Amino acid sequence: MPLLGRKAKELVDWSGHADVHIEVQDMSDPKSFINEAERLMALVDGDPLLKAHARAGRITLVLPGLSTLAAVILAAWHGAYGYFPRIRWYVRDSKTGAFSLSTKHIDLQQIRYDARRGRG
Repeated sequence: MPLLGRKAKELVDWSGHADVHIEVQDMSDPKSFINEAERLMALVDGDPLLKAHARAGRITLVLPGLSTLAAVILAAWHGAYGYFPRIRWYVRDSKTGAFSLSTKHIDLQQIRYDARRGRG
């Protein structure tokens, strides 16, 4: 399953439109998002050339859908306030079709701390 785009060695396409598909199992469970992010990161870590490009700062990511906007918002937030905020999202009720705000959150700052501990 190639991660690298055809045009550039340093392009990692996680858009969901290429060979790597996004597999969030339960949209109401924060662990589903975290597990999927860990799976995607393991794909990079498992490829020595790709990992070398990532460590050298030469990777360009293709993100799924409006997550590109989310990435820009999070980078701007971190730059302005010095931390990543906790994240909540809307979950659709399968019976009624109504959306409600998740009762759980994802702590991006903690994920950052945990990832930094593993980088070394």
